[in-house]
Amino acid sequence: MDHWLPWLHFPQFDDKIALHLDFAAAAIAVAALWFSWRADRNRELMNIETMRVERDNDLISWINSVIEIIVEMEFILREWSGPSDGKAIVAKTRPYLVKLASAIDQGRLYFPNFTLDIVPGESTEPAQIGHGPPILDHLIRIYNLVKDVDTVSEIDPARRDLLLKKREFIAAAQAEIEPNRRLLVRGQKGQASKGR
Repeated sequence: MDHWLPWLHFPQFDDKIALHLDFAAAAIAVAALWFSWRADRNRELMNIETMRVERDNDLISWINSVIEIIVEMEFILREWSGPSDGKAIVAKTRPYLVKLASAIDQGRLYFPNFTLDIVPGESTEPAQIGHGPPILDHLIRIYNLVKDVDTVSEIDPARRDLLLKKREFIAAAQAEIEPNRRLLVRGQKGQASKGR
């Protein structure tokens, strides 16, 4: 390159200036590499968070449908004024138990392992029992509670237990979707859009 400099009317570079230029070029390349790595990392984290939000949205929809089923069963027990015959209570709650059983199976898509995932009459080794979050365990307990109500005298204690178990389910659901994390992500997205 030095033989072109006189023709372009540039002064000759001495070795010190060339070394400084090489060092500056290397520093710029390292800085560009660092910024590129950081942008890729941020993009990857945002993609992961976007997938979490999408999963949470699906999960929230499932949770809402489960809460509706539980509340419907709660109101059957709360407002029971039908006959004292146990068959009438079972007939009234059975469709909601079917819906709840279906919701539990749908919940396996999100929570494949849970401790009460036991098939009746089948021996289950401790290693086969799941150790996931307790959210489906709460639903199994609610299902068993309502299923076992077959006399009017059992309605009042079951109603109170159902209310407590519903609260436990909702607390487990809140822990699973982490509302604070969702608000934090929304705040970060809002700040990013304001910065544009």
